[in-house]
Parts: sequence; C-alpha cells; structure tokens
Amino acid sequence: MAFKQIPDTHYLLKAAKKHLAIAINNAKQYESTWHSIIWINSNTQTKRRVLEELNHLAFDCYTHFLIAVDYLNEYALLMNEQGKTTAKWWSEVSINLSLAHTSIHRENEREISARQLRLFLN
Repeated sequence: MAFKQIPDTHYLLKAAKKHLAIAINNAKQYESTWHSIIWINSNTQTKRRVLEELNHLAFDCYTHFLIAVDYLNEYALLMNEQGKTTAKWWSEVSINLSLAHTSIHRENEREISARQLRLFLN
C-alpha cells in the first residue's frame, strides 16, 4: 500500500499522508455505506439518501487523493531542484497511486465528475 511506504521525513510528505488517510477513510466509509442497505428491498427515498451520501464520499475521496498527489509532486520537484536522487519508495508509490487513480475513475466516474449540493431544510 502506497500510504505505508511514504515516510514522515518532510512536511510535504506529512501533508500528503494526511490527505491520503482522509481519502482512504472516505473510501472505507463509501464501501460501508454501499452495503448498509438492501438495494432491492429499499424504498426510493432511502436509495436517494444513500446515493447522495455515496456521491459526497466519492467526491471527497477523490478530492483528498488529488491534494495528496499534488503534495507528492511538489516534494518530487523540490528534491529534483536540490539534485537529490529518487527515493527507493518513490517508484512503488507512483505505481500504486496511478492504479488507485484509474480505479477511482473506473468505479466512481459519475460521482467525481459532478457533486450534488446538499440542501438542509427545516
């Protein structure tokens, strides 16, 4: 897993790990929410409420994932500017994040391309 491979040796890496942790938590919550109802037997209102929550979880997961990738890219540019060689963990993390990105797009393209606004009515 890419998350465990990233060291805590730089503030950009710490920030990336923080956002990856949030993305992972949102993905786990998405899975749990998806399995929280019996889709065939549930009424329309319940399905709509659960789908709205899934939409927000997927969007938030992807948002935090992209923020983490931005921090990692910033770290890579900084190391490159300083003339440092690529860390041992970098290539494996890059591959894992690329696969994660592909998976998120494949599984949640609709949710991450448009976020529905939550309306709270009293």
